[in-house]
Amino acid sequence: MSSGPRTSSRAVRAAGLLVGFYAMGFGLLALLLAIDYLVLDAGDPSPRLVFYALGFSALAGVPILRGIFFTRGNRMRKPPGVRVTRFEQPVLWQRVEVLAQAMGTRPPKEIWITADVNAAVHEESWLLGLIPGKRRMLLGAPLLIGLTPAQFDAVVGHELGHYSNQDTRLAGLVQRGRDSMTNTLRAFHGGNNLSAALFALYKSYAERYLRTTQAISREQERAADLAAVRIAGRDNAASALRQIPALDAGFDFYLGHYAASASELGLLPHTDEFIGGFRHLLADPERIEELDAIRRDLPKRAASPYDSHPPMDERVAAIEALPEDGRGRDSGSATEFLHLPAPLFGAVARSAWKPENNGKQQVDWATLLHTAGRARALEQAGPLLSAAAVVSGGSPTLMQVLEVVDRGGLASLCDRLPEPKIAKGTTGRLRDEHLRTDLGKRLRSLVEVTVADAGRGGWPLSWSHSHRFELRTELLPEGFADRLQPAVEAVVAGRPSTSQLRLLVQQLS
Repeated sequence: MSSGPRTSSRAVRAAGLLVGFYAMGFGLLALLLAIDYLVLDAGDPSPRLVFYALGFSALAGVPILRGIFFTRGNRMRKPPGVRVTRFEQPVLWQRVEVLAQAMGTRPPKEIWITADVNAAVHEESWLLGLIPGKRRMLLGAPLLIGLTPAQFDAVVGHELGHYSNQDTRLAGLVQRGRDSMTNTLRAFHGGNNLSAALFALYKSYAERYLRTTQAISREQERAADLAAVRIAGRDNAASALRQIPALDAGFDFYLGHYAASASELGLLPHTDEFIGGFRHLLADPERIEELDAIRRDLPKRAASPYDSHPPMDERVAAIEALPEDGRGRDSGSATEFLHLPAPLFGAVARSAWKPENNGKQQVDWATLLHTAGRARALEQAGPLLSAAAVVSGGSPTLMQVLEVVDRGGLASLCDRLPEPKIAKGTTGRLRDEHLRTDLGKRLRSLVEVTVADAGRGGWPLSWSHSHRFELRTELLPEGFADRLQPAVEAVVAGRPSTSQLRLLVQQLS
C-alpha cells in the first residue's frame, strides 16, 4: 500500500492548485492596496474619493482575508469529550498502539472518548499539513458500545491508515485547501453586489480544486479501507462500515425516545446510563431487526461532485468483493477494552451536557419512561381539555369532556381542536369523520392518563416499544382491557354515547 511517487505527484498537484488559490487572494489584496495607494498619493484627493476607496477595499478585503486565514493551521484547543490516559485505560491504549504499529505509523499522543457516533484522528500539522504534529484520536462511546473488537480494529485501522506511508502530508494539504475554498465561498456568498462578484470569481476556481482533490480524497478513503481489511479481515471491515450508519440512527433514536425523553420535565437517567444505556437498545431482539434493515440497505445520500468520501454502499461493495480471507466475523463489544466503562461513560455524558442538565434529577429508567409517557399523553389530550373548558366553563377533566358530549357538544369540541393534517382540504361527512377520529385519539390519551393516575396502568420500561401505554390487567376488572377502545369509539361515533366509558372510569375508583 505504498503511495510512493503517486502520492508525491498528487501532493504537488494539490499544492500547486492551493498556491494558485492563495496567489489569487493575495493578488487581489495587492490590487486593492495599489488602488488605495494611488488614491492617497494623488494630489489632494477629495475626502469622498478616499472614503469610497478605503470602504471598497474593506468590503472586498475582509472576506478575502477570512478565506485565507480563517482555517489557518488546524488547532483543536480542547476536543469534545473526556481524555483518557494510559494509566486510566491501559488496554485501550495498548490496542491502539498495536494497530498503529501494524499500520506503520506512530500512535496518537492523546485519546479522547466522545459522546457521538464517530471515530477520527486529528493531527495539528503545520505548513498546510506538510509538517506533522501532535495527534489526537477521538473515539465515540456509542461506537465502543456497538462495535465488536474486530470492527473496532477496522474503524481505528481505517483512521490510522490515512497516516501511514507518508499519507499525512497529502491528507493535511488536501483538507487544508478544501477548508479554505469552502470558507472563502461562504464568506462571499449571500452578500452585496461586490460580494456576489467576488463569489463568482472564486467559485469556478474553487470548484476546480474541489473536483481535483475529490479524486485524491476518495483514493485515500479506499486505501484506508484496504488497510482496515488487512488489519481486521474482510468480513469485519465490511460489517463495521454497515454497522456505523445503523449505530448512528439507533443512537439518535435512543437519545430522543429514551435518554433525553424527559429532559424538559427535569429528569435524566443516571449519569452512567445516559450513554451507557444504549447497550440495552442494541441488545433488544426487535431493535436488532430494525437495525439489521439499515445494515442490509445502507442509507443513500445525494451524490456531490465535491464529497471527499465515496458513497458508503460503494465502499462496502468494494470490500465485500475481495477474496475471502478466512477471518470470519467476531462478536462481543469493544467495551472490553475499557476499564470500568460505566463511570467513564458517565463522565463523557457530563462533558456533553448543557450546563442546565447538571441541576436535573437523575432517576431510574422505569420512572423516567413512565413520566415521559404520561407527559406525552397529557400533551396529546391537552387541546381536548382546553376545548371542553371553553365550551362548558368548568374544570378540565375527563368527566367534563363526557358531560359536554352528553349535552350535544361533540361538534363544538371538534371545532376547537387543532385541525389534523388529514382533514385539511376536506369537507362534509369525510371532514367530520377525520375530526372525530382525531378527537378519539386525544380522548384515548386522556383516558390513559386517568387510568395511570389511578395506579392501574402506565408506560413501562420497554426497549422494544418506547412510550407505549399498558394496562395493569391484574388490577382491573375482567374484560376492562377489551372494552376500553370500543367505549372510546362510542363517544365519537355518529350517535355519541358516553355510558360505556363512564362505567369503565367508575370502576377505577
